[in-house]
Amino acid sequence: MKAIAVGGPFLKNNVLVLGSLDDDVTWNGHQVLASMPSEFEVYGLLVAKSRANSSLVQDRAKRSPGLELELPSTVRLLVNRFPGHVNVAISMKPSLEPQDGLCGNFNAFPGDDLPEFVTKRRSSDVDAWDSLFA
Repeated sequence: MKAIAVGGPFLKNNVLVLGSLDDDVTWNGHQVLASMPSEFEVYGLLVAKSRANSSLVQDRAKRSPGLELELPSTVRLLVNRFPGHVNVAISMKPSLEPQDGLCGNFNAFPGDDLPEFVTKRRSSDVDAWDSLFA
């Protein structure tokens, strides 16, 4: 994926965009985490750290430059930025309400989280007015 955006009511209508190494990391359109190491915090909403010795998304035992983010509701993101793309790992506690998304439905059965099953349950398209990308 080229970038990930997080925002809306979850972040009190702020928008965080995590781009590849070809793009910026922005908070409401303003560049943040421009150097490594660096930190950016918005009290109660976001703690973000850019680290040279973070974990690799695909293999947490391996080290890689990365972004480590703590968001509301114990949501955590690990992001590795590369030229042209980002890799992202999302960690969170299951909701008490049913949940489903492109990453799966948190029902402890990974077999139904494969793309062919997820796209039967929901569209991967995002309407233009719902997009968090400028």
